[in-house]
Amino acid sequence: MAKGFKVVNLDPPITQTINGQTIVYALEYDLENEKVRVIETGTNKANPDVIYTDGDWTKDSNLLNLSNSDKLSFHTDIQLAIKSDYDARVTQRTGQGGIKKPKLPAWAKSDRVGLYASQPAGPPISSNGEPITYNNPTGLAKIGLFQKVGALIDPMGAIMRNDVTQYVTLNERNARTTPMMYPMDMSPHQDKMVIQCYTYQPPSRDGFLSTSKNSRKTRETLLTKGLSRSTPLKYKVGGGIILPMPNTVKDASSVSWETDKLNNLAAAAAGLVSQNFAAKGIAQVFGLGGMDKLLTQLKLLSESGTGGGQSAMSASLMSGMLNKLGYDVSPETILARGAGIVPNSNMELMFRGPQMRQFNYTYQLTARDPDEASEIRQIIRHFKEMSSAKKNVSDTAGVSAAGDPSFFLGTPNIWTIRYCTANFRDIPGVNIIKPCALTRFETDYAPHGSWQAFDKGQPVSYKIQMDFAELEPVYNTDYNNRVGSDRVAEFNDAGQQINKGDLRRIDRKDMIGY
Repeated sequence: MAKGFKVVNLDPPITQTINGQTIVYALEYDLENEKVRVIETGTNKANPDVIYTDGDWTKDSNLLNLSNSDKLSFHTDIQLAIKSDYDARVTQRTGQGGIKKPKLPAWAKSDRVGLYASQPAGPPISSNGEPITYNNPTGLAKIGLFQKVGALIDPMGAIMRNDVTQYVTLNERNARTTPMMYPMDMSPHQDKMVIQCYTYQPPSRDGFLSTSKNSRKTRETLLTKGLSRSTPLKYKVGGGIILPMPNTVKDASSVSWETDKLNNLAAAAAGLVSQNFAAKGIAQVFGLGGMDKLLTQLKLLSESGTGGGQSAMSASLMSGMLNKLGYDVSPETILARGAGIVPNSNMELMFRGPQMRQFNYTYQLTARDPDEASEIRQIIRHFKEMSSAKKNVSDTAGVSAAGDPSFFLGTPNIWTIRYCTANFRDIPGVNIIKPCALTRFETDYAPHGSWQAFDKGQPVSYKIQMDFAELEPVYNTDYNNRVGSDRVAEFNDAGQQINKGDLRRIDRKDMIGY
């Protein structure tokens, strides 16, 4: 054991079994220098493996079969062990008097439970148990010849390396982990609206930028089944915002239906093309004179009918010739003016697709004391900053400066909205909301029509207006409990989401659903 380092009990210990031999890794703490490490014991190596230093896992930790969730769990245990040891030694030294007060590493403080060190010496782990990337994941942080050549050799890799959505900035990472709440003395027995911020990930990314050996299979699936969608939620940012239930709680579900027209001549042509496709294939229809054969068949089709078909074809031919001469005259105009008839358009209302839902909320926030004023300011700042477009980060700490060049912009963070009971359960009698983008955030600093402020200019009241838009339409599968397991949202007893699922199953028959 090196001078200054003392062993701290870690329960359970970190172990590894190789060829029947169990290796134990000891947690050591240098109180004077704020240094912490987890080091291999029981070895004759000149340089034993150090798998953890000062709040971050090292490259040596890759030798262990630890999952991301295991690393997160051990990290939290280390934090608690170091904090406990620190408290004990502070008490001991206080009684001795005259001895310099020891220091506690910033990353081990109680308000940072579940996070890694404040400075990312290694790949940290998010609350979802996944690594957070602060710089280029391939290590190509510098723009040089190698990176330019790499873009030519591997264009998909180049696009993925420039994906701003993979970055979590320091402000996001250091966001307040406890919920922000207004009013601060909200009754624990009342219903509430909970809004949580997440970083965004493209939900259909694999269909476009798949570089794995399964990419061919992915493309085949696109052609046979269509584009699949995963969760757009990546990393949780902050502890969320809790507001009272809004005075207006409503939603509007709508789908698009449009009037469609198809005259008889066009319908006959469509049927003929379809027949030729099925019988002869594309090449024979449109290649090597196939189009001429198709036009001949279409002319015979019109001539074989009654006067209507012949008239329609004649009007179409006349319209085509006039258009070539520079006169824009439609076949319908020729028939209407020449014979007083128009083709039957076979008008019908046709389904065109779903429409996206939007949700609008208005709150007036009035501070009753300085603490509540600070809470309101943090809420407004959180909405504004986290919904802003992201500049591409320029250094390994995930920080860009105002005015820095940025070739790409990253997608702003997205939000989940829940109507909750007092115990943070979904309210069965109102709608469920899918992940949303905050498309507009308006703040009125003088909502009473005149400026009113406390000491130092703190506004008395704010009026905020939030416009959210869902990222995905509502489908029938959202109502019949057929949500994919990888997209099911799970919550703990405190109402906090413990996974990345973006949809909720509708387990009760009497629940409104989406």
